[in-house]
Amino acid sequence: MNDTSAVMAAPAEVPSAAATVAAEQSWNVAWHRSLGFRVLVAALLVTAWIVAGVMLVMNREAKTFLEQEAYRLVEQMGNTVVTGLGARLDEIAALNRSLAATSSILPKDEQAFMTSLPGLINYGGDKGVAGGGYWPEPHRFSADRERRSFFWGRDQSDALQYFDDYNQSGPGYHNEEWYVPARFVPDNQCYWSQSYSDPYSFQPMVTCTVPLREGGALNAVTTIDLRLEGLASFAREWAQRTGGYIFLVDRYNRFITFADPAKVKRIGADAKGARTEEFILASEFAKSEPAFSEIAQTLAAMNEDILKGARSVKGADIDSMAREIDEGSYQIDADQAKLTAAVLADPFKERFSASTTSLYRIAPVATDPVLKKPSTLLLFHVPGPYWKLGVVKPVDETVALANSITRQLIIYLLATILFAVVVAYLLFNRMLLAPLGRISGAVRRMGLLLSERRHHELDQNRIDYPTRNEVGLLTYHINSLAHEIVTSEGKLAEANATLERRVQERTEELSRTLTQLKNSQAQLVQSEKMASLGQMVAGIAHEINTPLGYVKNNILLGKELLQRFFDLADKVDGIGERERAAGRTPDDALVAASVACVDEIKSDGVAEDALQLVEDSLYGVEQITELVLNLRNFSRLDEAKVKDVSIHECIDAALNIARSQLKSKVEIIRDYGEVPQIACSPSQINQVFINLFNNAAQAIEGSGKILIKTTASQGFVHVAVQDNGRGIPQDVISRIFEPFFTTKPVGQGTGLGLSITYQIVQQHNGHIRVASEPGKGTRFVISLPTQVRNAPAGPQ
Repeated sequence: MNDTSAVMAAPAEVPSAAATVAAEQSWNVAWHRSLGFRVLVAALLVTAWIVAGVMLVMNREAKTFLEQEAYRLVEQMGNTVVTGLGARLDEIAALNRSLAATSSILPKDEQAFMTSLPGLINYGGDKGVAGGGYWPEPHRFSADRERRSFFWGRDQSDALQYFDDYNQSGPGYHNEEWYVPARFVPDNQCYWSQSYSDPYSFQPMVTCTVPLREGGALNAVTTIDLRLEGLASFAREWAQRTGGYIFLVDRYNRFITFADPAKVKRIGADAKGARTEEFILASEFAKSEPAFSEIAQTLAAMNEDILKGARSVKGADIDSMAREIDEGSYQIDADQAKLTAAVLADPFKERFSASTTSLYRIAPVATDPVLKKPSTLLLFHVPGPYWKLGVVKPVDETVALANSITRQLIIYLLATILFAVVVAYLLFNRMLLAPLGRISGAVRRMGLLLSERRHHELDQNRIDYPTRNEVGLLTYHINSLAHEIVTSEGKLAEANATLERRVQERTEELSRTLTQLKNSQAQLVQSEKMASLGQMVAGIAHEINTPLGYVKNNILLGKELLQRFFDLADKVDGIGERERAAGRTPDDALVAASVACVDEIKSDGVAEDALQLVEDSLYGVEQITELVLNLRNFSRLDEAKVKDVSIHECIDAALNIARSQLKSKVEIIRDYGEVPQIACSPSQINQVFINLFNNAAQAIEGSGKILIKTTASQGFVHVAVQDNGRGIPQDVISRIFEPFFTTKPVGQGTGLGLSITYQIVQQHNGHIRVASEPGKGTRFVISLPTQVRNAPAGPQ
């Protein structure tokens, strides 16, 4: 009889119907309240989660998008400024090319130049054109004059006047900063000088220089001086409109305009006492205003990028060009000459010609010196003169709009979600919570019956729910499940008994298999040990057999020499007997015979041979003694416990044991360093080295070398064993320490040698590394600590 029949035969006492109904109603009310509260809490949590998600998305995505849009607008504004500057610069360059073309066709007549050039330079009364002129090479305009320039500039009233200063005594114009680089400028192209200040208005200015050549040689240059007026007022206007500011620097990072021009100007007086003003370099301003250092570093990094790019321009010899510019102009130092040469190579031409923007880099500024708050620098490239336009925008203005939109969106979403939660909760309570409460009570009652093992009563407590919806479908499946429980209980008990029986059988079978596996593993490990022992015994037998052979031969030769001595003695004794038999005294005859024997011994070298045989035999016995001592040192059966030993002694002992495999084809190179003793089990460490030496010998085809090097560092002694054998393939090297893995044919290796080596090193708290390249050899590095915490037990 199974468990089910036993339960059915002795059912528990059934509670009364009234008690069951009252308990179910009480449970339904409590469940309904509890579930409603949990649903409401879940809805509020979902609301909070949605609001938090919206805030997170707005902070991460929307703010990022709005910031990018803000930066895009700033980028558009910067590109507009660069385009406007470029248009103005192109206009002046075109004017200068016209001046150059006119100058090239005029006769070398002073009156012709004085008459023709002023009208072009005046450019219709454009006050932005501060002046211009024609500047010939020495003796090119007039053979008897080194300098004969024609220059017109505007005076304090902006009237165009002729100036002859550069033709007078003084430094002249051939070594000016705007003149010397023109030698390297292609025809009809403009070289833009560094920025400088107008002597009257102190506005920033720049000079455009166009070369004129005859027969490939520089003949003269023409110049147009451009005032950069209006940039300061534009910078102030933009700062008031956006809250940020712009600044412009030339290629040397000398300021052309700034939000506060007074901070970036150096005021002084010339030799005549007249007031002078000049803009300073960004690096100079950073020294007096450390907050500007980040921007100054970004400007310097752009110059480094220009220099690096110029060196990769095909056909541009930057260094030689820089040397000529540096030597030719007293106004340009070596660093400026390099940058000028780099600008002449125009390394950014391809980079920005294929781009729709002149933006070079966006860089954060921790605290801007003008805005006094965290800001962002947008740095633009101005082609042609290689100026840099900087737009500085405060960070808080960029994210202000995003914060406003985020707050409004969160308020709207919060109100909408709360309204939806209330409505959904009311509908959910009416359509789902109440029916589920009744179903829950019924299921609880079924659960009590199951816990009391009253399965036969489940069919009598079916749930009645006539509505045809998801809840009705749920009740149908619950009733079906209860019926299946009743019908399946008996089958389950029988299946349980069968399962227990099978589990017991399989457990016994698994135990037997495990025992067999352990026995097989022990046999394999023992086979590996016996294989290693066989190799050692073979080597030892060979090493002992050689000295034993010649000791045996020496003994046989000694026996023959002794027999020779005996024969000579018998000969002398025979002579004495014959003399006494003849009645004569044998003394003289014996003396003569003895002398003859001694002479014969000396002539035959019997004594020397006998002495040499004894010495050779002693040498052979010493070799056998040394080999036995090496074998004892290698095995160290009396030193199985951990003790302090020299790693060099272990290596030498292993080499002596393995020399039968090594000496015929392998050259051993020892490179021993000064290393401390290590605490280890000597016999196990000896086994590690003999395994490595045997593997190295087997990997060497023909003759080869094995390098053994020892070093010490950070509490470890390192032993490197490197051979020049055939190496290990990359698909094999990751598995060489796996037990039973071998590349040798079946029956020639167990695959346990390196696995046991790895275990021994690990048990000594050390580590082993391997590197190999097919065809070039293999390198094993073993690192053992000078002190070990636990005595290694050794592989079983």
